[in-house]
Amino acid sequence: MSKQLNEITAQLAEVKVLPILVTDDVDQAIHCVNALAANGLPAVEITLRTPNAMTVLKEVVKACPQVTVGAGTILTPAQLDAVLATGAAFGISPGITPVLAAAARDSALPYFPGVGSASDLIAKQTYKLNGQSSFGMLPDVDPSVSCLQLMWFDT
Repeated sequence: MSKQLNEITAQLAEVKVLPILVTDDVDQAIHCVNALAANGLPAVEITLRTPNAMTVLKEVVKACPQVTVGAGTILTPAQLDAVLATGAAFGISPGITPVLAAAARDSALPYFPGVGSASDLIAKQTYKLNGQSSFGMLPDVDPSVSCLQLMWFDT
């Protein structure tokens, strides 16, 4: 695992809660992120689910240097590259595809692919990706999670 990925992983593990922000309004985003940081939440994920999301991400990174700002809902290698160009600290995707996994492996951006099945976990291992997001998985509800957790310890 890269030093940068280790540092981001450690930071995110300390915060326990990662607020997710979906907005197309730069001023609103900066206000929200500053309010979150002032109240003890020094990391945030800004999703790429709005038309202006990349601009929002770039401006929040610039305006809120005290916050670890990442991007969520990365679906393509082009988005991965654009997120890196904004200065974001990390990227998260809701799943994993061979094309995105290959791009992430070669990117300098700390990346957490969504891992929701054994197939996703195998793809993550195949492309030698170290971070992961348990997108959509609720350990208290899904009995298959305990099986996947056994595999996670070896990743």
